[in-house]
Amino acid sequence: MQIFEFIKKNWYFITAILALVILNIIFVIYHFSINETKVINADSDNLVLADAPNENSSLELEESIKEEPTKIKVDIKGYVKKPGVYELTDGSIINDVITLAGGLKANASTDNLNLSKKLTDEMVIIVYSQSEVSKMTKPVSTTSCTCPTENITDCTKDKASVVEKSDAKTESNLSSSDANSNKKLNLNQATLAELMTVSGIGEAKAKSIIAYREEKAFTSIDELKNISGIGDKLFEQIKDYFTI
Repeated sequence: MQIFEFIKKNWYFITAILALVILNIIFVIYHFSINETKVINADSDNLVLADAPNENSSLELEESIKEEPTKIKVDIKGYVKKPGVYELTDGSIINDVITLAGGLKANASTDNLNLSKKLTDEMVIIVYSQSEVSKMTKPVSTTSCTCPTENITDCTKDKASVVEKSDAKTESNLSSSDANSNKKLNLNQATLAELMTVSGIGEAKAKSIIAYREEKAFTSIDELKNISGIGDKLFEQIKDYFTI
């Protein structure tokens, strides 16, 4: 009864105390919720920064991929110290592949090569000897006849004009007597141009003959059959044009 009397007499005081306690509780809860929100936001910002891609790293990766050079392969033959197939960077020049091949042999010549020419993939470079290049560049003498305009036929028959000789080279089958009348080519010395003057010997076969003799000199005309593309039939047609 005394407690109720006390509360009844001092209700305004007790109410004020309760209100103060409630306000303190509300303040504590509000302050705690604000601090928790700040912590969450801070963690979120750090997470975003951690997960954000590094633009500089991406650019460096793209640049490294773009800057990776393209490779090409080139076959070099002839009078170099180490003939073979070499891999080079796209944009390299003929002089670069000669360097990779160990350089030139003592009797090699580059007079017919443009050493600054850019290489292409699957390109074939042939370095010839000084004597071969000299024979290639030697002017070929030709004879001509002056034909009277009123009788061209008689002129070509009697004078054996250059036109007639040119036509004779296009015949696929020549007699042995005609072949023997021409100067024979030495298989171990004839130049690329000279080899190609023989009917049936194109550039590819002429290069194969030169490559063959660089590995092992010809000792017999019959070894022509070892050249790719020269069978028995073609051999019989061309054998009389060559000597050892």
